[in-house]
Amino acid sequence: MTAALDVEKFAKVQALARAGATAGERHAAQSRLNAMAKAAGMTVEDAIRRCASASKPDPAAEAARRSWEQMRTNPISVKRRSRLVDLYGSEERAKGAIFADTPREAALRAAVEPFRVQRETTGWRIGSLMGWGGGSASSLAASIIDAIKSAWPMPATVRGGLREYQEWRDLGDDRASIEPWYDDADFVRARIALLEVVLDKLPAGSLDDMMARLDWMGIVHDNDIYRDVSEDAAWLATLRADVIRLNEGARSGERYPVHSEHLTASGRRALVLSMLDSPETSGLPDREIARRVGVSPTTVGKLRRAAR
Repeated sequence: MTAALDVEKFAKVQALARAGATAGERHAAQSRLNAMAKAAGMTVEDAIRRCASASKPDPAAEAARRSWEQMRTNPISVKRRSRLVDLYGSEERAKGAIFADTPREAALRAAVEPFRVQRETTGWRIGSLMGWGGGSASSLAASIIDAIKSAWPMPATVRGGLREYQEWRDLGDDRASIEPWYDDADFVRARIALLEVVLDKLPAGSLDDMMARLDWMGIVHDNDIYRDVSEDAAWLATLRADVIRLNEGARSGERYPVHSEHLTASGRRALVLSMLDSPETSGLPDREIARRVGVSPTTVGKLRRAAR
């Protein structure tokens, strides 16, 4: 049995999903829209049309309907949605597949659950991670950072960090092509914030890592991602150190030079993994990689086996 759609309430939730003050509010509102439409036996798109055709037009509902349709008909969204429909056979099947938690999402969701704080707003509850709903990793509690890192290991190389960052963005863009008001969950935003730290500050262990950092800079520029001045300063300092380190090592005859004596044990481990991940150095003997980084051949061997 289905319930009648409360057009007035649905319109108010629409407005919040489109222009909520925080990402958490927008995410919760979108979930609420899905639930209200489903209870009425409709899709969200059908419910939006029902609101738009109500006898008493609501300016907020009409604005939300236009916004929804504009985002749905955006050429990039249309192309993504078409690819997903071709892949899964229908839009409904695509929605079911891509909105299901990935293994990484399931692990992160479970890891942050003890830190979730709920508050009431407009008739339902919105969660945050001990008050954190988005922003930089510097404002995340240390306990949450540890939980996220333990739930799913952080990338050990700059290239690996960029790869995961792009995977999250692609998944979000796929979801938004079907649900235009989709917003990442708080634990996903927290993971991405930690990836940005990797991309900003992890020492490049290879030329490929350095190119990945430059690719990241291009993404920030092209997408007009807001950054604090202090973040940019740290970013440039890391890039400058990368250039100096690789240039000085190149003069000594090493293809992927690294001054590992200045690195922590975890830093040396990251550099070994970077060399094992690079096509140009992965074929080197364990002993040669160990010599370049300043670790034992046994350590390299263990990391090589673990990476397979």
